Amino acid sequence: RNALRLAVHGGGSDGPALVFQHGLCGDARQVAEAMAGLTPQRWTCVECPGHGASDMDPAPSIASFADHVAALAETCGGPVVLARIAAEVPNARFSLVPFPRSHVREALAARMRGAFERRGLDFDRHVHILPFLAEEQFLALARSADLNLDSIGWSGGNTTLEALAMDLPVVTCPGASMRSRHTHGMLALMGLDAILSARDEDAYVEAVVRLATDPAHHREVVAAIA
Repeated sequence: RNALRLAVHGGGSDGPALVFQHGLCGDARQVAEAMAGLTPQRWTCVECPGHGASDMDPAPSIASFADHVAALAETCGGPVVLARIAAEVPNARFSLVPFPRSHVREALAARMRGAFERRGLDFDRHVHILPFLAEEQFLALARSADLNLDSIGWSGGNTTLEALAMDLPVVTCPGASMRSRHTHGMLALMGLDAILSARDEDAYVEAVVRLATDPAHHREVVAAIA
């Protein structure tokens, strides 16, 4: 980054990655030691310039360290997955209902915008972040959708049940913990896990893109849910 080679370390396989900054004069081993008892939780850590295996910065600063961590955070989790989908489905529209408080929605939009812009995508064209919706408004939104994308790392419960009751395909990416496997369990009971439960984020993107771009496949999955 900025002509510097920075070492990135990580571990675990479940859930959204927790992004860490090691201590001053330390390295990623500090984080690895702290996370040892929390496996399989996924984590990642960038070693700041002059630390660990990263290059030395001729003009280091705490502010630049923070910039490196922020850049790493923007490459992790949901925003990147949605941007990857949008890159392959030009007409994709994502409707998100993340939290009733506006400052949380604004922070999410700011984080997501970077992931889309780095791929040359218009964030405002693809993503609509909604405020809190009453139940009937939420159900109307669900009925208007072609797909429901289960959140990675923290699976849906009632949301998935409502979507499946509408014959709406739900794509999920189960991890090792129970919180990431609710939707997978429902799909397995319906015999649909082979189609809609992805083994990893790459398979998740692939499953969503196929459903979004192959009308015949989409109809077959809807019929299987019904």
